Amino acid sequence: MLTTVTEWNLEAGKNPDIIKIKGIAPGEAILTFTHDKSGAESKIKIVVYELELNRVVFNDVNDYYGDPVVGPPGGTGSTYQVGELVSPQDWVREREDNPAVFYSSNSTPTVDVVLSGQLPAGSKLSLIGTGPDGVQIQRDNVTLNGIGETTVAEIPLTGLTGKGVKYYASMELSWKASIDDAPQVDLEKSSNEMYVSLEKPTDGRQRVVTEVHIAIYNAQGAKNGDEVKNKLLAYFSKLGVTNKGGQPLHYYAPGMFTGQGITGFIYLRNARCNSWAMLFVSVLGCHGVSSSHVVLETVNDTPQGDQEFMQIKTYSFGPHPSGTPPYSFKLTRVQKLPGQNTPEPDLDKFPTHDIVEISENHFFDPSYGIEYKTNRAGLINNAFINSSVSAFGPWGGGKGPVDPAREPDNNGLEIKFK
Repeated sequence: MLTTVTEWNLEAGKNPDIIKIKGIAPGEAILTFTHDKSGAESKIKIVVYELELNRVVFNDVNDYYGDPVVGPPGGTGSTYQVGELVSPQDWVREREDNPAVFYSSNSTPTVDVVLSGQLPAGSKLSLIGTGPDGVQIQRDNVTLNGIGETTVAEIPLTGLTGKGVKYYASMELSWKASIDDAPQVDLEKSSNEMYVSLEKPTDGRQRVVTEVHIAIYNAQGAKNGDEVKNKLLAYFSKLGVTNKGGQPLHYYAPGMFTGQGITGFIYLRNARCNSWAMLFVSVLGCHGVSSSHVVLETVNDTPQGDQEFMQIKTYSFGPHPSGTPPYSFKLTRVQKLPGQNTPEPDLDKFPTHDIVEISENHFFDPSYGIEYKTNRAGLINNAFINSSVSAFGPWGGGKGPVDPAREPDNNGLEIKFK
């Protein structure tokens, strides 16, 4: 903006001409000034304007909800009976006023830029915003309406295509504008957290922000589906999965309630195998990568007609004082198989167990971080039992091992797909 006195030195070595402007107000003014040498009087047209960046609105985003911030409805005992997101307004926070932007690397999004100011009606605006990695937003020759607020709508955002998975803690855009071909002036900067997935999710799931954060933050740099899978497998296999705030998400942690579905799980930060399988399918799906949630179950029943339980590793075998074949053993814990952020899961015997089928010959157990590169027959015949199961038997009561127990039958089918 012009100051009240501006000095122009029109010719080197001469005294400057002096222009005196009374007051500063947007608009046009015809100003008169006198040359100091000749006394000749000239007129000059000066345009004074104000222009401010109010806000930037990102269109065509992939939608999501905020993480739950209050307890889910109802529930007794050790498990909150919470299904999938049905009424988010009841217990899930909607997105904040300035939420993280969620795009896909194959998308062609647009941006609305809201400006305010005072300037002559009919002025022509050229606007450009530049950000990291070649991101650019530009629109030229926009006719402005003078005083008030103006929205420059649906400006293409370029520079995301082909870059793969990206996370920007701050997508800072530097904005410049010019009016009627005048030199560019700097406007305020805008800043938004931004997630860029590989492809647009196609599963129709209503995700919460922790799902989006896990999926994208831990797959940065991936440029195809296999790279997404490998990066997320590596992350989950370390058994240290956290929510967006950095708090650990647990598998059967002692002393914590377990939440069902994904939303209940994210709220309580502790869950069973079915929620962990759902979460892994969701984070792959966030990139448009498909996988399947599958359930393994024991094949045999006890003599009493109850379904056998599988005893997760690791236990040693000793004679049982009252056992009868094939249940002849009493188990002693050696070391529990560690789960996500839980060195010793509170419960480790089940009639079923949920995992993820990534592809025809590729499975993953996100609860325990174990990967299986085999087909379905190989998984249920030996791979799953060899890595995860010590024994089979009746429930045995409480949180102790199955009791009495039997060893796995290497010549028979013990596990099947439910």
